[in-house]
Amino acid sequence: MTVTLSSTVTPEIEALWSESLDEIEDARGSVEFLEQISNGLSSNELLSFSVANGQLWLHDAGAGFALCRDSVILAIYVRTSDRRKGIAKQMITEMISNAGAVDGFALPGDRATKSLYESLGWKARLLTMRGD
Repeated sequence: MTVTLSSTVTPEIEALWSESLDEIEDARGSVEFLEQISNGLSSNELLSFSVANGQLWLHDAGAGFALCRDSVILAIYVRTSDRRKGIAKQMITEMISNAGAVDGFALPGDRATKSLYESLGWKARLLTMRGD
């Protein structure tokens, strides 16, 4: 299996994107995070922008995607049925090699993503707090 940059928005990518948004909508901090990375774009516009700017990495089996901008992995998603098969780790490894990824983002309380990054030897080093 390979991981490549997506060059077009296909119906399969749109479905995967929608699944990921449905899954995180109740996660603590997700709404604020999406607002922060979207710069006022709708979720579909954000998807199109990410593809057009070489930021959306897709697992070739359609099992997942990752969004990497300015060497930071902002989002990583693997379909529930494809989890625990090394897909996310493969995507991160590819982004380290080909996109220069050096940081990754995990929502507050997202232990699975934090554990994934730690399995690659990354360490938590930043805590952002807001008093909004």
